[in-house]
Amino acid sequence: MGSIVVFDRDPIFQLMLLLYTNIFMSIFIGKKPFRILLSSRIEIMNEFLMSSICYCSIVMTDYLKNVIEKYQGAWVMIALMTLTLLINIIMVVWFMFGNLKLVALRYGNRCMSYLKSKFQKKEKLPFYTVTRIDASEP
Repeated sequence: MGSIVVFDRDPIFQLMLLLYTNIFMSIFIGKKPFRILLSSRIEIMNEFLMSSICYCSIVMTDYLKNVIEKYQGAWVMIALMTLTLLINIIMVVWFMFGNLKLVALRYGNRCMSYLKSKFQKKEKLPFYTVTRIDASEP
């Protein structure tokens, strides 16, 4: 975001800085800094889609004079943004329900064991017990 302030008169430098940032992040994530391989792959996919969106934003500059091509480029950009959001929302919901399933199983088992111990039939002792004490035994 600092590139917007520094390069406010030259939009091509803003785009170049944004593209270089995406390239460096892709290289950094390529070294697999996440513990889970799926997280690294999701992040690489996000960086690829963001790089594609940044390349589409080049069409929006004043270097392209044809308005129809700008319009078509904007729709490609919107489609890529929608795809990125849709994939990320699906991943968040998928992992959320996976974690909720584990929590439900965990506390369901706890509740069932508590209810079994609470309502388990206990062996009733007789009202009175008789014990015999023999004095002849040592």
